[in-house]
Amino acid sequence: MLNNKYIKFCSVILVATFLFTGCSKKTESLLLSPSVGVTGVSGKCTQVDNSAFPENRAFLSVWDQNKTMLTSFAIGNFTVLEDDKPCVIKGVQKVNNDLDPLAVSIIIDRSGSIYGQPTIDATNAAVAFVQSLGTSDSAQIINFSTTIKVSQGFTTNKSDLISAIQRTSDYEFEATSLYDAIGKGVEDVSKQRGRKLVIVMTDGADTSSSTYTVESIISKANQNGLAVYTIGIGEAEASVLGSIANGSSGATFSGTSSQLNSIYLEILTQLKNQVQISYRSILQDKPRTIQVYLHYGYFTAKFSRIYSY
Repeated sequence: MLNNKYIKFCSVILVATFLFTGCSKKTESLLLSPSVGVTGVSGKCTQVDNSAFPENRAFLSVWDQNKTMLTSFAIGNFTVLEDDKPCVIKGVQKVNNDLDPLAVSIIIDRSGSIYGQPTIDATNAAVAFVQSLGTSDSAQIINFSTTIKVSQGFTTNKSDLISAIQRTSDYEFEATSLYDAIGKGVEDVSKQRGRKLVIVMTDGADTSSSTYTVESIISKANQNGLAVYTIGIGEAEASVLGSIANGSSGATFSGTSSQLNSIYLEILTQLKNQVQISYRSILQDKPRTIQVYLHYGYFTAKFSRIYSY
């Protein structure tokens, strides 16, 4: 017959084994490691959706050293803070593009300097981008020169969007109201729900804006927690476009007009492979900086952006 001390000892061992195994399985389900071959990670927090505040959603684009998008993460891979105060993460998942469609303000430079083949290339690239959008994605088309022309408001109808892109009567080929065009795009897309952003393509510097500046564009974008993606060709001012993109947690690209197709495709690839973090904000009625820390094997990355409530 077993004595009481032996029974108690076995019971302790069994409980300890059960707890260790349970904790181990729980940890594995909450923390994923990088695949073999990943030697670095980077990315951006492109948007904070606070339409259901304080239940917020942060959207991330994360990629490895080869610019391959990374989307397989779990709650344990992330820490979220707002103004250095920790927030409760409620879920992490790859964005379902069908259930969470995009709203994109597509802004195209039609100033005098882009006349000729660059205009043809810009038109064809924008058309290809629209054709690659999902059936539930919406977009607006802004053609700009001196005048800002909303050639097509937000719609999911691709035929209407393509017609607006190709409407040559909206091409002025005059001055460049770049800042006012971007500002208008930010204003309009901020009224849309869900995932939203601005993509602007230009070949030059601003020469005729009267309402917006670089600083006010960034402020307006951050107020609404959204990103501006900039594409520069020709004599575009890379430093200005970079400031607008980086200041709004977007991305900036440069190349020739013949490379516009591939640039738009790279942007779309990032947008279609985003990670959503659902979390609860603890701050009220003030602009704040969200700080997202990614813990991924041996790698740690920090993504941050400003947004307001």
